[in-house]
Amino acid sequence: MRRRLVFRSLVFTSFLAPLVACATGVDTSGPLDDSGSPFDARRDDASPDTGSGEAAGDDASGDDATSAEASASETSTSDGAPHDASPHDGSTADSSKADSSTSDAGGDGSVVGQPAVGDLVITEVMFDPSGTEPQSEWIEIYNLAATARLLSGLTLQDGLPRTHVIASNPQVVAPPHAYVILARDQATAVANLVPAAAIVYEYGTGLSSGQGIQLANGTTGGVSLWNGGTELTNVPYGGWGLDSNGHAIELKPLAYAGSDTKANWCQAQNPWTTGSDDGTPGAASDCP
Repeated sequence: MRRRLVFRSLVFTSFLAPLVACATGVDTSGPLDDSGSPFDARRDDASPDTGSGEAAGDDASGDDATSAEASASETSTSDGAPHDASPHDGSTADSSKADSSTSDAGGDGSVVGQPAVGDLVITEVMFDPSGTEPQSEWIEIYNLAATARLLSGLTLQDGLPRTHVIASNPQVVAPPHAYVILARDQATAVANLVPAAAIVYEYGTGLSSGQGIQLANGTTGGVSLWNGGTELTNVPYGGWGLDSNGHAIELKPLAYAGSDTKANWCQAQNPWTTGSDDGTPGAASDCP
């Protein structure tokens, strides 16, 4: 009798189980966990729900791609502000491709070019001053270019020849369309009333009278300016017969192309200021 009741109970339970599963929506065909309940592979402990699902992952990937594109198209300036690395005017943003003939020598944004033939010309030479030689000697250079030209690194040469490379600390620059003075000794030149504002360099600093560039009065007299092995301007005045104490020699106006020819030079006849020697240091020639 008891066996019949147990058998009937099992049959009844087997009959009700599918009905209960259908009503509750539980899949009894899948694997069971340790408690005997069906295992749900999507439970939190198996795959944490971030609340955004796969769509959130797609959005994150999109954001990363957008950030990468932004980083590729923009760079940062020194103050951290982004700027366009590809100018729309067709110019390149690669500074290494900039014209090597120019530089910002002064650090103020102005363009300073390396001198080429025809840019600079020696326009006046005081080789026989009334004061002490060679300390009182000086040379005037004119920049014909429309932009500044770098004198630092150029070589000054006298007629012997002795040479002197113009120093770079600080940079020595000739402004556009301007006359500048290279003095053997700046203090002596100023004492002889050469305009201090026109003096950009002294080439005899710390040298004795027998050293360095010297502007001879005889047939060996001469001075030239070189950029490496290229002669920029030359005045071979020795033997021209223009030697005269206290008078500079000046290049005639509009004669820059023939600066190495005697016919294009004159002997200064007028003092540049009261009590000075004759010449026009830092100014245009007064040749007739």
